[in-house]
Amino acid sequence: MHSIENFQPVNILLIQLRKIGDVLMTTPAVRALRIRFPEARITFLTESPSDEIFRNNPFVDEILCYNRRYKLFEHVKFIRELRKKRFDFVIDFFCNPRSTQIAFFSGAKYRIGFNFRRRSIFYTHKVSLSDIHEDYSPFHKLALLTPLGIETKDCKIEFPCSADDYQYAEYLVTKWKIAKNDFVIALCPASKHTERAYPVENFAWIADNLIETYSAKILFMCGPGEEEFVNAVKRSMQHVDMTIMDGKIPALNLAQLRALFEKIDLYIGNDSGLGHIAISAETPTVRVFGQTDPSNWTPPESMLHKCIDYDLGCKKSCNLRKCRQHHCITGVDKKIYLHEIIKLIEELGLKRGDR
Repeated sequence: MHSIENFQPVNILLIQLRKIGDVLMTTPAVRALRIRFPEARITFLTESPSDEIFRNNPFVDEILCYNRRYKLFEHVKFIRELRKKRFDFVIDFFCNPRSTQIAFFSGAKYRIGFNFRRRSIFYTHKVSLSDIHEDYSPFHKLALLTPLGIETKDCKIEFPCSADDYQYAEYLVTKWKIAKNDFVIALCPASKHTERAYPVENFAWIADNLIETYSAKILFMCGPGEEEFVNAVKRSMQHVDMTIMDGKIPALNLAQLRALFEKIDLYIGNDSGLGHIAISAETPTVRVFGQTDPSNWTPPESMLHKCIDYDLGCKKSCNLRKCRQHHCITGVDKKIYLHEIIKLIEELGLKRGDR
């Protein structure tokens, strides 16, 4: 494996499929690449709706969307069109079988990926996760730049928004009659993964306590098809009248959500894409984690973000297919969770509702 530290790529393809959080974790690496190669063309390949994260990002020239439901002939057609773009360099941030295949058949001379078993042979330059000493996921993405001689500790994730996104967020604030001094807490009780879903009755208890203690106004958030989580919390609440909106939660795109988070004082909820978007907006967060490791998804040494988790000693060896109880998430004491929320509120003076 020869050195490529002096290589000057002209046409770069970056690959990160799937989830919102994973794509946000690549933004520090994209920024570092642009700083190093200001004249290169950078294309980012991902899936919908994660593509919205880069719609207003000045460091990316083109966004491509892959559909994981492609049939074989559609996949082959996609690869053919990709090859026509004549990339000379590929970084695969995801390194699953599909992204590995896309990277290999892209036609790029140099391909960087992680040294995963059975897949590393398809990359010209590999990075071993065992050589990465930081837990936070953006550092893992940044490590893939080291073959190029790029090293940075700037791990701040970012999600730029348009003027229209901010204007729509302001419209919602007016529509919901949120006053400047209101203490607004966003609560996301939903999760598509049962091992990450904190009990809704606990969220209801926490929300009621925050309303009683701080006269907080609760703004419920969830993804498409997850409204039942919100409804279940409301049914268990005593002070549901202090929630910000009645009726169905409006369908917002990711950029509109990102802009709205700048109008919110605090985010609480499960480990989800919404939590990562809140972090990108520098909105303080207190998130509850199940099987996943909080240190992978939380900015290190940040005063704005706290995590709650519960380990019975089985998290590192967890087999989700066999585990049915999910005690790591259901076992989190609601009083401890509330205590950490109150602690952050007091430390940051959030109860003033300063936005």
